[in-house]
Amino acid sequence: MKRMLHLVLFVGLLSLLSVAGLQGQTDDSVVCPTFQRQAFNGFSTACAGTEAGEYCYGYNSVVATQAENAPIEDFTLGDRLAIDEIESITSQPYSREDDQWGLSLLRLPDVNASEPNLRYILFGGVEIADTDEPDATFSPLQSFVFATAEENACVDTPSTLFVQSDCDFDARQFRAEGVNFTIDGAAVITGGGETGFINVQVIYGLVYIEPDVYSDGVAEPGDVTERITVPVGYSVTAPLNFGEPITSEDRVGDWSEITPLTAEDLANLTFLRSIPQNFGYCPILIPTIRQASGVGDVQETLRFSSVRPLQPVIPLCGVDAPPEFCTYLGLT
Repeated sequence: MKRMLHLVLFVGLLSLLSVAGLQGQTDDSVVCPTFQRQAFNGFSTACAGTEAGEYCYGYNSVVATQAENAPIEDFTLGDRLAIDEIESITSQPYSREDDQWGLSLLRLPDVNASEPNLRYILFGGVEIADTDEPDATFSPLQSFVFATAEENACVDTPSTLFVQSDCDFDARQFRAEGVNFTIDGAAVITGGGETGFINVQVIYGLVYIEPDVYSDGVAEPGDVTERITVPVGYSVTAPLNFGEPITSEDRVGDWSEITPLTAEDLANLTFLRSIPQNFGYCPILIPTIRQASGVGDVQETLRFSSVRPLQPVIPLCGVDAPPEFCTYLGLT
């Protein structure tokens, strides 16, 4: 009888330990992916059919403001607003306690009747505000300042600004923090605000950066005017002085050398594959790093399941002296 009682107590203790162990694992392995799927499903339904020149409130905890930072009242899930009515957008980061994760879709007005412009998706803790630049070449919110939250409660629900062009058309331009960008594909942008940096990770095609081409269009002595080419699978970073105006050359510092995304970087981007298909211009295919061993050092290359993310890069590599990144991308 005593032995049976000990066995019952032991089994009960194991049950308690198992429950405690599962509870300790729920944050990343259970709760977050489940919540993410729920959020994306709601997002896909709420913002289906969003048209050019519209902003859609796709999941909870997003605030849009008009001039003078006046919040737009009665703005609920699935509502759409004309972009030219919006001065800024603020979405909240993922919170397990509050069951929130700000998600929204922004489509810039089409270039013409047949050519689409850029799309943005705001994930989690993102602030974006129009710069009000009197430039006819940019639509509202095509020139902006931004900020993303630096800490994320879960890798599957990060705080990022996702910018994409239609891969079947020409590259498109936008201006972030007073710097000109040209994008032919898709990229994730983080930093901004008081973070002290801007980071760009390219996940499709190419991004070109004009480091010292500012809104006044005037190149000063000593300016770095040669554009930076950032291909898929690479990132680049620059320091940001939030206290300087966007027209100042001291606002954004020198850009780093382009750097291949690490295995951890790529793993942290897998959430992008869950973007609703009706919101994406181009297929989001996160590559893997392949280590090919042979004579000498181990050589790493990126491996893609499709050639499509590489198509904008291929012409740059079909020359006599291709850039170094062509080897890493398997294009030489």
